[in-house]
Amino acid sequence: MSDLRDFTGKNKKFTGTGSITVPKGTTAQEPTNAAGQLRFDSDRGVLTYNDGSDWYKVSSVLAVLSSVTGDIFAGQNKTLTLTGTGFLSANLVVTFTHSSTDYNVTVTPASDTSATVDTPNALESAVAPGDTVGIKVTNSDSMISGTINKTVTALDFGSQSFTSSGSFNWTAPTDVNEVSVVVVGGGGGTSHGNSSGGGGGGGLAYRNAIPVTPGTSYPIVVGSGGAPLNSGNYSTGPFTGNSGGQSSAFSCTAGGGGAGNRPSGGQGGSGGSAGGTNNGGGQGGTGGSDNNNSGGPGGGGAGGYSGNGGRGGSNDPSNNGGVGATGTAGSGGGGGGGAAGPSSEGGGGGGGGVGILGTGPNGSAGSNPHGGGGGGSSGSNGQNGHQPMTIHPVAGGGDGGNYGGGGGGQNAGAGETGGGAGGAVRIVYGYTSSNVKATYPSNAQD
Repeated sequence: MSDLRDFTGKNKKFTGTGSITVPKGTTAQEPTNAAGQLRFDSDRGVLTYNDGSDWYKVSSVLAVLSSVTGDIFAGQNKTLTLTGTGFLSANLVVTFTHSSTDYNVTVTPASDTSATVDTPNALESAVAPGDTVGIKVTNSDSMISGTINKTVTALDFGSQSFTSSGSFNWTAPTDVNEVSVVVVGGGGGTSHGNSSGGGGGGGLAYRNAIPVTPGTSYPIVVGSGGAPLNSGNYSTGPFTGNSGGQSSAFSCTAGGGGAGNRPSGGQGGSGGSAGGTNNGGGQGGTGGSDNNNSGGPGGGGAGGYSGNGGRGGSNDPSNNGGVGATGTAGSGGGGGGGAAGPSSEGGGGGGGGVGILGTGPNGSAGSNPHGGGGGGSSGSNGQNGHQPMTIHPVAGGGDGGNYGGGGGGQNAGAGETGGGAGGAVRIVYGYTSSNVKATYPSNAQD
């Protein structure tokens, strides 16, 4: 060191062309904070100073956050665009602050003035519509910007229903990253016979919080109802009915109801089951069975959101699990079982269907004689069984109610048998007007 003057005074002046040596050490060896300190950080390879709160690189580039473009959605992933200055070229830490909790994301800036960042999953799960989130950045010189506040936005409620049988594709709309779905299988149909069994109700299943990608198409399958038999008669058949089809979406499945047949003594069709990946649902009710030719058995009700569809009624309880002529009501929002037709040549009532807007009241058992089962969760009632020589020249069963109700069993005559109702699929997303995320079974309509 050369020409050190006034060394003992308040001011120190360094002149010449040599150098001065300052203390050096690792970051871990930094002294306690005190404003005015100067040292060389051997880990970072830079000269640092202390402002009383932390150590900073000498001649650090200030970080300035000017704007944040894009919205923060509750429960949804979003990409935000940051603009400002002093972002430098690497290791820009973006801090989201919500309710005194920090969520840090490190990104590589596109330039010194621009960067993009995805909202962190933990933040998306923690916020609710109307909350405030503060955003700031820290650059690689450890300089911290000011904070910009954003208000959490709720994605508007949306839904789409598929109620015709077949295969479809659904494309996720812009900004939709998560959906919930309910699927209902088709109800089973019935055969000819004296008496033929009632068709089983379709199952129901729902699934929530399914991740999707905007613009991507997803396959949807809606199961058909077991079609009625339009020709034949009670004595010559055909004695095998048509089963309902399975419905599916996003790996969530609901089985179709089994057909009500005659060869096994008027055996009722089994109810469809909830399957695949699901968060809940119910099995369709079993169609009524009758081995005594004492009136067409009732169809099974569609499955509910937390219980099973009702069993179809029968005038032959000993062959119907002890269930008598009126069948049973649905449970957990499921459809009720149809009532058996009278022993004087009457067709059974169709099973009640189930609604797809979310859970609701249970469907009632069909009224005796031959009454259709009540619809569960705002589904449609099953059709009443037919009496010969009145509405139809056949004691055919009534059709199942929408969605997924099983057809009622035939008792005598010729012509059309009871058909099962088709299934359905409904997708919901966003938030209701009450700022509640759209999910099944209870928050699926606005």
